[in-house]
Amino acid sequence: MFSGNSEESVRCAEDGMNGTWREECQQTTICIPESSPYRDMIGRVIPESSFVLFDTYLDQILAFMGGQCDVLANTGMTLSEDGGIRVLGYVGPYVRGHTVYSKETYALVTPKHDRQWSNFVNGIIYTLLAAEQRNITKDRAIEIGETDLFGEKYKDSFIRALSHKGHYGQTLYDEFQELNLPRNWTGWNLINTGES
Repeated sequence: MFSGNSEESVRCAEDGMNGTWREECQQTTICIPESSPYRDMIGRVIPESSFVLFDTYLDQILAFMGGQCDVLANTGMTLSEDGGIRVLGYVGPYVRGHTVYSKETYALVTPKHDRQWSNFVNGIIYTLLAAEQRNITKDRAIEIGETDLFGEKYKDSFIRALSHKGHYGQTLYDEFQELNLPRNWTGWNLINTGES
C-alpha cells in the first residue's frame, strides 16, 4: 500500500503499479527500504530513478516526514494518520492509498492424497464466507447450523469454526488489525455475487 503527501502522488504510485507511469509522475519520489522485498516488485513497473532508498523502515518514515520523498512504499501496510504518523510528529498532508500490494501467497494447502481432509477444510472456508455474506458473526454462530457432511462426531464443526474467530471478514480484520488497515473493506474483501 502506498501513502503520501497528496492524492496525486499516491495516484501516481498506484497507477505505476498498474503499468501506467504518466509523464506528470516523473518527479514523484518514492521512499522505500533498500532491503525490502517489495523494492524488486515495485521496480518492475516503476522506474528505480524515482526511488529514494533507506536502510530501515524507520529511516524511510523519517525521510518522508522531512520532505525527502512524496510517497511511502509500505509492505502491505501503512501508517494510520491518527494512530501512527501524527504521533510521530508529522504535521503535513497525508493520504493513504486504496490498494494493498503483496508478494506473500496466502492460501490453504492440504495434502493431495487426503481428499477427506481437503473437503473438511474447504467446508470450513465456505462456511466462513457464507457467514460473512449472511452477516452471521461469531456471537451468532449457532445460526449457521449443524452439518452431516463429516459424520455425527463433527456435526457442529461449522458452528465451532465460526464461533472461534468469526466469519471470513472478521478473521481478516483480526489478523491485519496490527497493520493499521482501515476497517472499511470496500474494494478489498468482496464477495462474488455473480455480478462482478
